[in-house]
Amino acid sequence: MIKPKEVETEEIIPVKISAKVSLNWNTITNTIERDSTYNTIKADKEKLKYLLNNIINEEKLNIKVCSKKEFLRKGYIAFIYLMRLNYIQPVQCLKLQFYTFESDCQYFLGLLDYIENNREDVSRRVNLCSNI
Repeated sequence: MIKPKEVETEEIIPVKISAKVSLNWNTITNTIERDSTYNTIKADKEKLKYLLNNIINEEKLNIKVCSKKEFLRKGYIAFIYLMRLNYIQPVQCLKLQFYTFESDCQYFLGLLDYIENNREDVSRRVNLCSNI
């Protein structure tokens, strides 16, 4: 049976951070797709620095994530991408330890909430400790 159009959700959603930086979000796995776009940005220091400075971006996306009840924001995508590449180590950068994961979710419970509530401080700390 085919679902009505209004209830369909796409598995892969493009997330345009800027005209030059776009990543693809997998709504099933709650991760950024490791595709050619992922690898292109990974090799471009200018784009990595742009993402680093974009952690403060509060623009909401129409995308849910497993560890948060609200919609993702572009700044979360930037943080998650840089964290996946090990350019950001949350424990060292934020001087906080997150211990709990929700089932079937690879992000620490409370991490994205902490970023949301302390966006400017997180951005400052991450810029100081990142290895970009």
